Amino acid sequence: MINYCRSIATNQADSFGPQTVYDGSRLSAEKSITAQVNGLREPDSTRWKGVVEHYSRELKRYRSTDKGLMAGGSTFWVSGIVLLGGAPFFLLAFLLHGLPLWIAGKIGYGRRVPRREFKASVALVTALLLYILWILLLFVLGAVLWGWLAGLVGVLLGLGAGGWFGLWYLHHLGKWKAFLEYRRIPSEARATLHQIRTEIGVFFKL
Repeated sequence: MINYCRSIATNQADSFGPQTVYDGSRLSAEKSITAQVNGLREPDSTRWKGVVEHYSRELKRYRSTDKGLMAGGSTFWVSGIVLLGGAPFFLLAFLLHGLPLWIAGKIGYGRRVPRREFKASVALVTALLLYILWILLLFVLGAVLWGWLAGLVGVLLGLGAGGWFGLWYLHHLGKWKAFLEYRRIPSEARATLHQIRTEIGVFFKL
């Protein structure tokens, strides 16, 4: 129940892809939601547990999620065209940014690090070292092909623009997936689910 209440509080119509958190407000909000749910007394506890479980079952019935319900479907084809046209640039951005992070995640969170308390630290340090090596490699490659100045400018622009574009593309990818989920829910079921979602949000002040 707590997880669905958190989803209702954080999932908005435009919240797709990776989310950037700049302060502790989201953590404070989630702690407040957790305290509210854990503080429920009978008969409210049984009643709202049943409501949330029913909401969860209905979404799973249509192979959808809370984010999918909030997506709407008005720009489904626009996002599809954006994804198709931007795919080559996203692959380049992934090579510039995602590859070192992906390798670091595999090393840090894999079986090579048996103790859980060390996994995040190993992944972070590995990502930092790989990033430095990757940037040097790209600079050398660019310098050999186009000269050191062009290589330096290319790496700096590629890393900056690639990071921004990668996040933008992942936002649209998440949006498109949510649109697919939205389209799987029949129109009459959407109205009912929106009503249930609103009731949950009003009761828990989400």
